Amino acid sequence: MGEASRNPKTVPVPVKTLEQQDLAMLIAARQGLIEERTAHANRMRAFLLERGIALPKGIRILRHQMSDVLDDGTNGLTQIARTCLREMQARLLELDEKIEEIVGMMGQIASLNEVGKILQTIPGFGPLIVAALVAVIGDPRRFRCGRDMSAYLGLVVRQNTSGDKIRLGGITKRGDAGLRTLLIHGARAALRCLATKENGKMGNGRLRAWCLALLERKSKKNVVIVALANKLVRIAWAVWTKGTAFNAAIA
Repeated sequence: MGEASRNPKTVPVPVKTLEQQDLAMLIAARQGLIEERTAHANRMRAFLLERGIALPKGIRILRHQMSDVLDDGTNGLTQIARTCLREMQARLLELDEKIEEIVGMMGQIASLNEVGKILQTIPGFGPLIVAALVAVIGDPRRFRCGRDMSAYLGLVVRQNTSGDKIRLGGITKRGDAGLRTLLIHGARAALRCLATKENGKMGNGRLRAWCLALLERKSKKNVVIVALANKLVRIAWAVWTKGTAFNAAIA
C-alpha cells in the first residue's frame, strides 16, 4: 500500500455508488439463478436419460418438450417418477420467473437513468448490458479514451511483441467476464440485424459499412463479433462522456 501511494501512475479504484452496488447485486443474483437453473435442467435431463428418454441439448427444448414427455403414457415412466419430474418442472418455471423479474428490475433502473437512456441508443445495447456496464464502469471519465475502457474489459488484442516482430494473439479477457460475455452477445445481436432492411439501431451509416467490410475480410464470424463488441464499447465511452445519443449516420 505504501509503495502504491508513492507511485504517481497508480490508478485508485473508485468507490461505487449505491446505484452501482444495487445493480451489481442484481447481476450477481441473476447469474446465480442462471447457474442454478442450468444445474436443475441437467439433473432433469439425466433422470430422463436413465429411463431411456433422451432430449436434445438446450434448456428451451427441455422446457417445451417436458410436458409432452410427462403426458406420454407409453414411455415407461412410473407414477413416482412423473410426480418428481413435474415438481422439478415447476421449479424450473419458478427459476425462469425469478430471472425475468430481476431482468425487469434492471431494465427499470436503466430506463429511469439518463445515462441508461443514452447508452441504449447504441446497437446491441439493451437494459441488461447497460445496467451491467454502469455497475462495473461507474464513471467513464477515469479512462483517457475508449480503447482504455475496452482494454479494461479485456476486449483488446493481446500483444506478444519482441523487437521488430509483432505478434498479435486473441483478446486479453481481462476485467469482468460476465460483462464481457454480455457485450459479445449484444454485438452478435447487432450483427444479426444486418440481414434486415431496417438494420436495427445500426442504420446505414459507416458502422454498418465497417461491419460488412470486416465480414468480407474475416473467415470466422466470431472474430467479427468480438471486434464489433470492442467497437461498441469505444462508442459507449464517447456517447457516455459527451452525453449525446448514438447517431448511426456519423458513427
